[in-house]
Amino acid sequence: MEELRPEFSLFKTSGGGVTFTGGEPTLYPEFASTLAKSLRAEGIDVALETCGLFNLEKSKPLLWELNLVFFDIKIFDDAQHKKLCGTGNAEIKNNFKYLLDDWRKNKGPFIWPRLPIVPEITDGHNNIKGWAGFLRELGLTFLTIAPYHPMGANKRRWLGLPPTRELRIHTEEELQSIKQLFFLRRY
Repeated sequence: MEELRPEFSLFKTSGGGVTFTGGEPTLYPEFASTLAKSLRAEGIDVALETCGLFNLEKSKPLLWELNLVFFDIKIFDDAQHKKLCGTGNAEIKNNFKYLLDDWRKNKGPFIWPRLPIVPEITDGHNNIKGWAGFLRELGLTFLTIAPYHPMGANKRRWLGLPPTRELRIHTEEELQSIKQLFFLRRY
């Protein structure tokens, strides 16, 4: 709190706040919950950026203190998610549904789904259509498409790490085609 306190006036005058991001902040639910509660007591809005893979019961005290959750959806197919991420995505989908239901009942934070578009990973037609159907079934009409950017390459060089395989960047036309698959309002 003492490290953040000098920024409080900026947060309050700008309408900003503090976003817990990571890694995955829900790995530390007690710490994050305590910090969020203290920030909220000072009138500071608190957001969370998550991949959605977290223990819901342990994270509820944190979730109740949030104003907003940026929920990054990635791989729709459970088997493909397990192959690429090491675990299935049933818990992620269940956590998303729970948070959305709580928000609709005015019992929880606003849920803002985002889909990072990573070439050859999340940009496939089946992945896009799977998430589009999932979100439509839940009655959601908004989603942020986050195009891949290679900014991590410079960080890897700075850290002395070997370069990764270079991925191409989607054109604006390709991103528009992806957005059209959702038939959603985009923010």
